[in-house]
Amino acid sequence: MFNSRVKSLFFLFAVTFMVVFGSLAQAAVVDLYWDNGGDGVSWSDGLNWTGDVVPQNTATDQYNANINGYSVIVGSGSGTCEINALSLDAASSLTINSGYNLVLNADSLNYGLITLNDASSSTYNYSQLTIKGTVQVGNSSAVAGAIEFGNVYHNQIRGDGTDDLLILGANQTVRTSAAGTKGTISVDVANHGLIHAMHSGGGYYAEFH
Repeated sequence: MFNSRVKSLFFLFAVTFMVVFGSLAQAAVVDLYWDNGGDGVSWSDGLNWTGDVVPQNTATDQYNANINGYSVIVGSGSGTCEINALSLDAASSLTINSGYNLVLNADSLNYGLITLNDASSSTYNYSQLTIKGTVQVGNSSAVAGAIEFGNVYHNQIRGDGTDDLLILGANQTVRTSAAGTKGTISVDVANHGLIHAMHSGGGYYAEFH
């Protein structure tokens, strides 16, 4: 009887410990701002960010990346950069290079230009934007915003969650950049703007899945 009570108390203590300390161990959300203190272009250069920290989620920190008035490039080679949220103002641009995947886990704002810049015909070397929340492109007050499929093939905008949604504000676009470029959109879209899937000269197209 005594042993049963001890075991019950131990189990209750263990559960309480996991609930309390597990919640304390949840990752903190950290806001980082582009301050242009490094090479002035590379996402991966920590000196370009406040606190000299590169936005890349860890077990202890989730990062919100804020870019105001600069042009930034994500990726060199192949890899994945996962952050909490992204915010671009109207004077900013973000290029996701070939072979790289930028993952947004929470609601994000794009009032600038995001370019998916695949530089290869290889289906394994595309650039990708993965949405796990909502990405708002522009708004109904004519604030700018666009996503562009650049260069060659296989660029992707894809959803990876239960609430993933791409919202295009009025007069904002998802577009291809030149003849022969191609992009795939595999996410729910609320389109109040323009998805530019075909140019009058031909060769510009987007796929929807």
